[in-house]
Amino acid sequence: MKGKFKINKDKIGRLLPEIFESRGYGKEGFNLIKNIGALASSIDLKAFIIGGFVRDVLLYSLLKDKKTFQRYKKAKIFLKNELDLDVIVLGSAHRLTSLLSKDHPGIFKIERIKLHKDFGTSSVVFSVNGKPLKIDFASSRTESYRSHGALPSVNINGSTLSEDVVRRDFTINTIALSLNPEDLFSLKDTAGGISDILDKKISILHDLSFNDDPTRIFRAVRFEQRLGFRISGKTLSVMKEALNGNSMDGVSGKRIVSEFDHFFNENSPWIFFERLKKLGALKSVHQCLSFEGINKEAFKNISMNSIRYSFGKKGSQKLFIIFMAALLCSLPPALFDDVSKRLGLDSRVKGRIYLINREISDLEGLSMNFVKNMKGSEIYKILKKFSDEGLIYYVLREKWDKINKGIYLREGILDYLAKIRFVKPSLTGDDLKKAGITEGKLCGQVLGELKLLKIDGMLRTKTDELSYVLQNYGNKE
Repeated sequence: MKGKFKINKDKIGRLLPEIFESRGYGKEGFNLIKNIGALASSIDLKAFIIGGFVRDVLLYSLLKDKKTFQRYKKAKIFLKNELDLDVIVLGSAHRLTSLLSKDHPGIFKIERIKLHKDFGTSSVVFSVNGKPLKIDFASSRTESYRSHGALPSVNINGSTLSEDVVRRDFTINTIALSLNPEDLFSLKDTAGGISDILDKKISILHDLSFNDDPTRIFRAVRFEQRLGFRISGKTLSVMKEALNGNSMDGVSGKRIVSEFDHFFNENSPWIFFERLKKLGALKSVHQCLSFEGINKEAFKNISMNSIRYSFGKKGSQKLFIIFMAALLCSLPPALFDDVSKRLGLDSRVKGRIYLINREISDLEGLSMNFVKNMKGSEIYKILKKFSDEGLIYYVLREKWDKINKGIYLREGILDYLAKIRFVKPSLTGDDLKKAGITEGKLCGQVLGELKLLKIDGMLRTKTDELSYVLQNYGNKE
């Protein structure tokens, strides 16, 4: 395989416009990275794109080739509609980014810049063809770790590209793509990343990698499953040593949950958690954290249900809560509290997950109360006491192709979530006061009745509601 694959800077130069075009950036995206390289060269700096983007460019090349398509067809690349790029600068990244808008406002359309002086990095969001394109710039650097799982200490005093690469997670993410005009789009592979891509292999760069940052264990699984690769034998051995050495103990729950959230947003999140369980990584987080049949079934049904894509702007937050509930659903209350503490879940998130799991048993008990064509007002009176997330979770975790006693409850929940809960009377409390109803308790009662009648289509207009009020409550206090 290695001997058959050939890619040079000319081929990359032809592929990049296609990639930027496919993500809606058009020719502007391609020109942007060339202009960044030209600016870097003009001030005697060298700039390279590095990391996942370069890896996916190489995989894109393999997927475009008829001879290699079958071997790599399972690889999922460029998952986001908006691209994120990482640029490494041999020298000062701050010097380069400060010039982007200062001296060249006509060339670079910048929405915002954020500098991180302690780490020698800058985050820049460009406007490219009307779309945001985020590029993180970093000065080449070395890193050291005071303890397992701690954030690194950074040294940005003029490291070389090969020295910078050593701090990265896996060889496939170390390949650099030159942006400088004199060497435009040539590949710099100092750690054997291309070879490992061709071998479909996930490899660390040194034996202390997982001790330095144990969250790399989660990322190894993510890349393995997403790309259809395998974790190399040596890397697996080092990973198991790190897990057996309790390296995960030094990692905060917040960082672990962040890695879980990445899995939740994958197309088939259950395969990642199955792999973590097999490797012993879940047990290393907490001895009671596992992934059994009940968790897998819930994960699969949630992932495969199209409703997950209709949550609106807060969809990702709701999905996070729902997946966390599915992950922790089999734990008894005492262990749920203990695992939640280890994961650093705040009281709000913990409370919402706890409520969901408590509501599921109540909803299961209601399934026999629902019949075909039940009135909307009856559905409302039954379901209004439940949280939206509890109802959504109940619907998502079930299979829609399985007809059982709960089918009418699920239909009722969907109707409630989509329409019923949003119905409200046209009349307000002020309108009722004008009609002579001034006592607060009675006012609330009347509004409640109007809502139920409107849900069932018995009252359609504000005039209908007022006629009902005057007929049934006129001169009554």
